[in-house]
Amino acid sequence: MPFAEYFPRGNIYEMISPDILHQLIKGTFKDHCITWVEQAIHTSAPNRKSALQVLDLIDRRIAVVPPFTGLRHFPQGRRFKQWTGDDSKALMKVYLPALIGLVPMEMICAVRAFLEFCYIVRKDAISTTDISNLKDALNRFHQFREIFVTVGVRKKNTIPPRQHSMVHYPYLIRAFGAPNGLCSSITESKHIKAVKEPYRRSNRYEALGQMLITNQRNDKLAAARNHFEKLGMLEKKRTPQGKYSLLVRTIQYLNVGVAQNILHLNCDGDDILSDDDEGIHYKPPVSLAKKAIAPRMSLSLLAPHLSPPQLNRLLVDYLTSSNHINVSEKRIRDLLFTVYPSVVARFYAPSDGLGLHGFKSERIRAVSTWRNQGARYDTVFVKGKPGSNTISTGLTIARVRRFFSFTFNDQIHECGLVNEYHFVGTGPDEETGMWIVQPTYRSRSIVSSIIPIKDIYRASHLLPQFTDKPDTLDSYQRFYAFEAAQ
Repeated sequence: MPFAEYFPRGNIYEMISPDILHQLIKGTFKDHCITWVEQAIHTSAPNRKSALQVLDLIDRRIAVVPPFTGLRHFPQGRRFKQWTGDDSKALMKVYLPALIGLVPMEMICAVRAFLEFCYIVRKDAISTTDISNLKDALNRFHQFREIFVTVGVRKKNTIPPRQHSMVHYPYLIRAFGAPNGLCSSITESKHIKAVKEPYRRSNRYEALGQMLITNQRNDKLAAARNHFEKLGMLEKKRTPQGKYSLLVRTIQYLNVGVAQNILHLNCDGDDILSDDDEGIHYKPPVSLAKKAIAPRMSLSLLAPHLSPPQLNRLLVDYLTSSNHINVSEKRIRDLLFTVYPSVVARFYAPSDGLGLHGFKSERIRAVSTWRNQGARYDTVFVKGKPGSNTISTGLTIARVRRFFSFTFNDQIHECGLVNEYHFVGTGPDEETGMWIVQPTYRSRSIVSSIIPIKDIYRASHLLPQFTDKPDTLDSYQRFYAFEAAQ
């Protein structure tokens, strides 16, 4: 019990704004959840060797997580010396599936409830419904964390102060607003600009004076730029105009979570923004890479993993559906294709780094060699076919094998060759809260199709549903769709 509990107007939790970085990410997740899970594994295992084997298996699962734009890779698992806030946030995205089958289900549910709590409070705008969901996630976390008392990791009726602060978040959000704008990670980033970067520029000997000079010069340069802009000598930094300014004026109509932007995609319009009876919708543009890797390639060399008859049929089906006319295989024999290594998807994603009306770019890759470590074929959210198994937004998941373009009837077609995936069941997994997807097979071979790149919305991050002996990503048949779950 805090000593100031009964002081009039002295409740410290109502006087301090929420601190996501230290209270949740580096506090409850790193210092509590991860530590408690490791201690529970040591307590429940018959001997120390067995416990270390389980922890090594968790590390190997984390290490084989497929690459994703902006996601850190952990080749050594969770075992690294210096834990930064970015390391903890990145580990939160891959930690839950790595525990499946290795710890009691109550621990899985406790970690899931805490992660849901974190992703709600990290939103830029929090509604009354979000507050209700926040309380529900907190209640489930308090319910399931009792498993750590059962296994003897912590004492009964003891709550660490950083976990107790979570109880006051609903009140503090109403009092101070969304915590995403109040997190101390903002001052941490300023510390990087003011201290760490100037120190790296110094010669490390009596660096304080050199750091002060560096900061003074940066301030003078910033002041000079403002002065030159006023005189018209430099062009001012402008906010997006035209259709993008409409997005700023209608920000209240959009959910502002990166994952929840999937729910507001307009599957039919061609504009970045369009206004209809249901509100403002946004469709992210997708463009091919500027540089091709294989110009003027014949159809037989386009996809070596597919047989020529199968590839011919896929191309005929695509041209027939896009041109609404019957296309024969004779007309496609002499077509030449230009292969590209990637496409760039640009979508609305407000954040501290991008600002309230910021747009984020993701590069989606389909290459046979990536950093000398084998092929990389990213997975994406695509527009679902009529009658296909999709989530409520009408989207499904596919894995890209090729990006290419060609000309047919004087019309340029920009396409992607994809392997189709489908969602398992009609809702998210009850234990993890994430959707489960798996490749679609027909006659023991995975189903492929050719789609226009305009049907691609953004990259999706799939986490394997791990087996006892993780090998490579291609050896798994089921995956957790992380983005679809949020």
